[in-house]
Amino acid sequence: MVHDAENLLAVSDFRRRRSSLVAIMSVCVAGGACGGSSSGTRSPAEPQVDVDEVVFECPASSPRGSILLVHGSSAFNADGVVPIEGLDSPYARDPFYRDLAVALEAAGWCVLRYSKPGVSDDRVDMSVYSTTDVTVLEAQLRRLWDRLPADRPRVVLAWSEGSLHLRALPLGEVDAVILLGAISTNIADAIAAQGGPEREELLRTFGGRDRREMLGADRPVGRLLDELALEDNWRVFEPYPDLPILVLHGEADREVPITQASVWMKRLPHHRRLTVVTRPDRDHRLMRPGTYEPAALAREITPWLEQAVTVPTTAASEELPLGSAVMASSAVERPECRSERAAILDAMSRSRERLCASDADCVTVTNPGSAVHEFDHVVHATDHDELERRSQAHLARCGAFFHYEPIDAVRVVEPRCRDGRCQEEETILHIDE
Repeated sequence: MVHDAENLLAVSDFRRRRSSLVAIMSVCVAGGACGGSSSGTRSPAEPQVDVDEVVFECPASSPRGSILLVHGSSAFNADGVVPIEGLDSPYARDPFYRDLAVALEAAGWCVLRYSKPGVSDDRVDMSVYSTTDVTVLEAQLRRLWDRLPADRPRVVLAWSEGSLHLRALPLGEVDAVILLGAISTNIADAIAAQGGPEREELLRTFGGRDRREMLGADRPVGRLLDELALEDNWRVFEPYPDLPILVLHGEADREVPITQASVWMKRLPHHRRLTVVTRPDRDHRLMRPGTYEPAALAREITPWLEQAVTVPTTAASEELPLGSAVMASSAVERPECRSERAAILDAMSRSRERLCASDADCVTVTNPGSAVHEFDHVVHATDHDELERRSQAHLARCGAFFHYEPIDAVRVVEPRCRDGRCQEEETILHIDE
């Protein structure tokens, strides 16, 4: 594995593309971060590009608000293209963010897109791009945020690795967040899910390297090491339970696994404006593999936005086409119900702190937010009867807080005793398996 990594680290080797570690390091030759400063809305007639290659376009009529498009890991320009000559990838051909912006503008939104540091319309200056660690990308993202007019709703759409960098933004000021093919835990989990090395091996392999050494064309060593040190991404959003969040994830995503999608609902049970949508046969850009459909992605986003920035999200599942799986939080939860549900969840968390000796000491219990077993929690067997009683009584009194419509995949939760504590082990099963 280490030998393969050595052979694949150089940019000159990138055209040989994607065996072993560099394929893993490129957990999204797709998403990323941001750049620029100043304020105000550009002329709606023509896009304006400044020296930082930032493009801010608005519809001719009064805009609904502004959307900041945040890149994934690779060297993207403002059009969402990786301008590396000879790179055989859809990311080097499709102007993804430009075409998505056109569709979003047609729906009434201003859209801000940008080039990452060192990236221009037709080339990548690796002497600059190799400095894009987390500090550089997050500073750029904060400058971009300052460009968005504050008198209308401000929305952030982050793709893939870009979701890890939203922690740099004042999330209390953000009106809505869209996470596309996003990482809910950490970069190490995404890499391991692709068959790559575990976090400890990554640290051993790259800990002593030059931070500017490139891992393929996606990221420098410094950015990987910075991201390995970040806390789980869902924790960044935990303090903002009223922030509208739309998670979009394709089940055919080969870069960030579909298992990352269910973590948002599981770990943010208090978020009443969280909607998670998965699609079968959709890839890292929520498109059918081999197709290019940015307008279809915009149609996933704009109806939700119309609700999210004006009224609480309801995410009616009947509005979505068949073949989808939808997890949607209820629009309103009575304060007393919310407090009671939080108390039950806290008790379940404390139960998992009890020492266990084997898997037999751990059992599943009904989630107080939903009677659907796919959202069961794991607790110590000692507490099962009391917690099950409390959950069932809560559901009878308050009803389900969120609903799940499993059409093409099912989440199975198994109780396990790991390192002396009860933990959940989840498996995503497709219905046709």
